[in-house]
Amino acid sequence: MIRHEQVGDVWLRDFDEGITKTLGCIEIGQRYYLPLDKAPGVEPPLFTEFFGDVSQQGKPMPGIPIIYTSPAAGVQRYTLPCLRLRREDPSPALERWMSFHYKYRRPAPGFPEIEVTYRTRKVRGYAKYEQQEGAYPYDIPYTLTCEGVGKGARAKAHTLLKHCMKKFKPQAKVHHVKDSLGRERSYWTFTEGPSDLSAATDIRDRTIIFALSLRVQGELDLNDPELKQAVTSQVSASVDSMSNRPT
Repeated sequence: MIRHEQVGDVWLRDFDEGITKTLGCIEIGQRYYLPLDKAPGVEPPLFTEFFGDVSQQGKPMPGIPIIYTSPAAGVQRYTLPCLRLRREDPSPALERWMSFHYKYRRPAPGFPEIEVTYRTRKVRGYAKYEQQEGAYPYDIPYTLTCEGVGKGARAKAHTLLKHCMKKFKPQAKVHHVKDSLGRERSYWTFTEGPSDLSAATDIRDRTIIFALSLRVQGELDLNDPELKQAVTSQVSASVDSMSNRPT
């Protein structure tokens, strides 16, 4: 437990962005792109009616886009080439659970420091404290696909795959996971693959897809902070009431 300092919370979306930033993607215009210098030889796709404003349509994107899960609408096609990140179903990992514990305990905001007399000495503290139970460990699986299209699609997909495998080796870490207070964390990640999914794609578009399976050993905060009243005077006990049994 960390004392006298609040610790932020993490949620699923924070791990999505952590993986994106660990890959080296940068945010441009509220979207994430892999810079072209990290994928040499891969031409960026053009802006469509589903990306950017009208003035950008038909112009090259500033990098290789990373797309989360599936397109928002059934008729919308995701742009190729791209990186696509799909979060699968998280599952509790209670073998990593440290049993019941508190994440932090700090003086409650708005309550000044007080001084009480305990026997023969002065003790300083606060009338109320804020504390929060610790997070629960979760294994969060992801499927990261590297997708190339057109002439030289396999070479382009291999270029994207090589970059992703450098970032996520069989045992690696996902960095840049920001909690609710903006502090960054790192978590262990285990990778399987790559798998070739090209057979399941549209052959006419010459689309080549390689997939990596990631498993992040993460955690999720599922408890809200709570205020607890502190003991400000010595407890006195009497046995008189115990001897007065009802007849």
